[in-house]
Amino acid sequence: MKPVYDGAPSVGSRLGRLLGSTERVMSGAASGGILLIMALGAAGVVSRMFSWALPGGIEAMRNLMAAVVFLGLAYTQAQNRHIRMDIIEKRFPPRLRLIVGEVVLLISVILFAIVTGKTGQIAYDSWQMREVDWGLIAFPIYPFKMLLPFAFAVLTVRIAVQFVTNWTGRHARRTE
Repeated sequence: MKPVYDGAPSVGSRLGRLLGSTERVMSGAASGGILLIMALGAAGVVSRMFSWALPGGIEAMRNLMAAVVFLGLAYTQAQNRHIRMDIIEKRFPPRLRLIVGEVVLLISVILFAIVTGKTGQIAYDSWQMREVDWGLIAFPIYPFKMLLPFAFAVLTVRIAVQFVTNWTGRHARRTE
């Protein structure tokens, strides 16, 4: 028997919409970061032509690069656009492929939850000491370090949602 839809948005659909919106904003921020890295790189090249260094340019680009990479992970996971190495997996029967996929998702949730906690502690420590990267100027890096646990937390939730959706979807199909 199929469940009856009563028209009210479920907690899962609200979470899905919030998660999707958050991932799109993070992806947009990552795209903006790429543009900023390009602009800083071009400004650095032009400034060197006039024997002048762009203060904090290298430090900003280095920290933006890390932010760009990690802010885009959850959106990439949601779109299923990660590079897969399925040399061995493609030889498995379909049912085993599904089981392996679910095990990988479950392990990923656990590992990224640990990574979220560890990067959160590192970000907190960096914020407490107001960590800076020394170059021509003291460039604060703790704001960038604070982005990492947020990005990993969103990725962890995305993978957990995918795991639960896959698991409950298969369970519902088996009971019909």
